Amino acid sequence: MRWLDMHTLKYDGSLVYRWRAELVDWGDDWLVWYTPAGTPMQLERIGQTFSPDYATVGYVWLRRPYTVASDFTPTGTFRRFYCNVTLPPRLELNRLHIVDLDLDLLVDPEGRARVLDIDQFEQNKQTLKYPPDLETLAWNAVAELQYMAMYGIMPFDGSLIDYLTLIEQSPYPL
Repeated sequence: MRWLDMHTLKYDGSLVYRWRAELVDWGDDWLVWYTPAGTPMQLERIGQTFSPDYATVGYVWLRRPYTVASDFTPTGTFRRFYCNVTLPPRLELNRLHIVDLDLDLLVDPEGRARVLDIDQFEQNKQTLKYPPDLETLAWNAVAELQYMAMYGIMPFDGSLIDYLTLIEQSPYPL
């Protein structure tokens, strides 16, 4: 079993969230991680921990400016995709650094996509001094995610539930 220490940061380098996930699959420029329901997530800025009541299988491209998390209820029913627009994530040994650019895309079970946190993006664009090319990168990432979701392109094709099934059937407990 391999673990990843997940670190989500703001553009200025400040740590926002951290949690531990199981690395379940990987290739040269991608990886898949899993967290069971109840996994503690540390909110660094306010010094609190919370534990989501859903399991998550996440897909990360190491050369693309976004990540996709697929959330499942305790009974294994698909709940939603939560996509974060980021700088391309950076993997260092067992730590994954994800620089969050504030824009998010929520895709519901019916495939409807909704862009979230536009106001936060606009505010941090000023506060954290995002350069113009970063703004372009972020909005292009949103458009690419919307396209992928609309046409059911992996991981929006249901393939992440196969990982959940594999994990649940594994003889090796987490």
